[in-house]
Amino acid sequence: MMRVEVKAIVSQEDFGTIFNGAVKHAPDLQIGTAIQVKTQERFCLGWPAVGEVWEVKGCIKDHPQWGKQVRATSAHRITPTGKLIKSFLEAHAPGVGPERADALWKHFGFDLATILSDEANIPEIASVIAPDRRNLAPLLAAACVGAWREAEAETDVYVWLAKQDIEDVGTARRIAKILGTDAVKRLCDNPYCLVPLLPWRKVDALALKLFAKSSIKNPSHDTRRLIGACDAVVKDHIAEGHTAGTLQSLTKGLVNRLKVDENSPLILEAREAGKKHGAFIPVTNQWWRAPGCAAMEDQVFQGLREIAGSVSPIQIPDEKTLEQLLRGIKVNGYSLVQDQREAIIKVLLSPLSCLQGGAGVGKTTTTKIICDQWVECGGNVILTAIAGKAAQRLGRSAKRPAMTLARLRIQLEKREKIGHKLEEQRATSERRKLFRQLDALASIADTTMVVVDEASMLDLTSATALLRLMPKGARLLLVGDEAQLPPVGFGLIYHRLVADDTITARLKKIHRQDEASVIPHVAAAIRAGVMPTLSKYSGRGVGVSMIECSPSELREVIQRVWNEFNDKMPPLVLAATNDDDVGIHALNSAFHRSQLHGKDELKGFLGQRFAVGDPVTYLKNDYSKGLFNGLLGTIVGVDLENRSVEALFEGYDEPHQLEGEELLDLLLAYAITCHRAQGSQAPVVIVQIHKSRLLEPSWLYTAVTRAELQVVLVGSKEVLAQALASPGAAYRRMVGFQWKSEATC
Repeated sequence: MMRVEVKAIVSQEDFGTIFNGAVKHAPDLQIGTAIQVKTQERFCLGWPAVGEVWEVKGCIKDHPQWGKQVRATSAHRITPTGKLIKSFLEAHAPGVGPERADALWKHFGFDLATILSDEANIPEIASVIAPDRRNLAPLLAAACVGAWREAEAETDVYVWLAKQDIEDVGTARRIAKILGTDAVKRLCDNPYCLVPLLPWRKVDALALKLFAKSSIKNPSHDTRRLIGACDAVVKDHIAEGHTAGTLQSLTKGLVNRLKVDENSPLILEAREAGKKHGAFIPVTNQWWRAPGCAAMEDQVFQGLREIAGSVSPIQIPDEKTLEQLLRGIKVNGYSLVQDQREAIIKVLLSPLSCLQGGAGVGKTTTTKIICDQWVECGGNVILTAIAGKAAQRLGRSAKRPAMTLARLRIQLEKREKIGHKLEEQRATSERRKLFRQLDALASIADTTMVVVDEASMLDLTSATALLRLMPKGARLLLVGDEAQLPPVGFGLIYHRLVADDTITARLKKIHRQDEASVIPHVAAAIRAGVMPTLSKYSGRGVGVSMIECSPSELREVIQRVWNEFNDKMPPLVLAATNDDDVGIHALNSAFHRSQLHGKDELKGFLGQRFAVGDPVTYLKNDYSKGLFNGLLGTIVGVDLENRSVEALFEGYDEPHQLEGEELLDLLLAYAITCHRAQGSQAPVVIVQIHKSRLLEPSWLYTAVTRAELQVVLVGSKEVLAQALASPGAAYRRMVGFQWKSEATC
């Protein structure tokens, strides 16, 4: 650990900061030694500014160009004292420049830190900071107090955690934000408030140690511990996608955390304490709901019910007229089949609807015609998808703009904020600027139909946010396949809604693949949990085949099959696990090495190596670059000197350059997870069949339906049979959301 005075900011981006400094204290360096500090945002408590002193932890290396350099694993500001407070206010309090900060220092002197720590002093600060600006002065004073108290709280929390052997900058920042300026006092009063942020084992050990120091009798039976254990069980349920649970699952979780037998009186005591203090909401004697999730599920239910009962100003023709109109429509020379026509009519006549269908049944075509007809009637459409690549594909197919649901939410929330500004703004020029900003943002009106594609991936958080922003009269169409994997996030919405035949239109006739292909038939068998008829792999072709092999042979066989296709159509490899010897990381490393052939390779920050020809996937939505989470591409250039790569992503004619910290958002994609593949298609897919708790019918179905021409399963037929016999992931998920006549959970 060393202390460094910030001399100059070299770079400051959202993802981190580089600054040049001088050593104030370090075990092996002289005071005044020049050093450059590089820190990522997640390891840095706040934003450094010139003149501040920071405590930094990390390995020191000698760089040939920049001299001594440290890549910080943690960095936090030393709370400024004396005149440094003036520099702090200049850098961190909006609108407070050198003159105003100097005025505060001259007036309050060494008492300034104490003055800034109390909101009651805002009027006195205002009278000093801008005595001639009556309206502005209180705002500036509040900004000074807010910036100071926030920084003070963050540092206090970090120091307190460090004393407990927990050096986690991200956790300190979140605790200070959630618990406020008296965070340390609240942590001392109840260490179990750390349960949402840290593993139970770490929190429990810390709390029991603090309780022992406080001479609390029988700390293992303390009510705070029992409630904390309930909180930890609920937290773990949510992490697995559940929003509810059973008495049995709660008891099992408490047994694991409290380290007692299930018949121990402590278990009953913990359940009663958890119920009394709202750690969970009892529904029946056997079922409970997670409180935050329950509130969101109830909001979603209410929002959907309002949409279902709404009346749109758009006049839709009657069923008979629509039927005649649809019989005259042709797509690529083919007339619509009966289930497509019925689905289109049902959706157009329903304010809330689901379009359900398996692979290749024409959901995209049907969705396009629904949108066309809605617009013909005078409405407007917003097309969205959960994943960026799915939105990109949907937009191309429907010949309309499409965006991710996350981006729609951001734009609608911006529109809300601008609306509030317009209410307050009177100046004509400023109002014009705000109206121009509104023109560039999406809007939902009572004539809008919002379409969400790949809706099986819609989690509770996204559904809650969307419905809050939908005005009365707007319509909602969810398009998806209930047999696919449930959302990555918690909750289950689409899978519940499609059980209601009054709002669900179903497509069943397969269109996508040639009749010679057996992919749809194999997918249907998997969907039903039945072992499909699989041919023996015999090279390139169509349909689904299998190569049986032992776990030790998996990597070699997968690489061999991949090489047979690589010259024309590199296969997509799907695996269920990340970290074992035949998991995704191991497969990607093996593929990379086998394809290197002496080419230059660039080492990324997480140890991955990239070379020309490597398939890659992008890990976040970056709208400034037009890149989306899950987008697949290929490395087409490597620049070792500038530590950058060029990647050509699907759907683009020109490559994107990625450098520095941007490489953190890039992963090798010879093999990827099934969740990451949702929304993608590939001519050939190789599916690894290896024992994993994730291997179940919906995982297999999603994997097989990613292929357009050929699927090759590699692994054990016995493991495949076991996976098919297990319940699907959606059926395992316990949720409190109910629709119509469904049971509570």
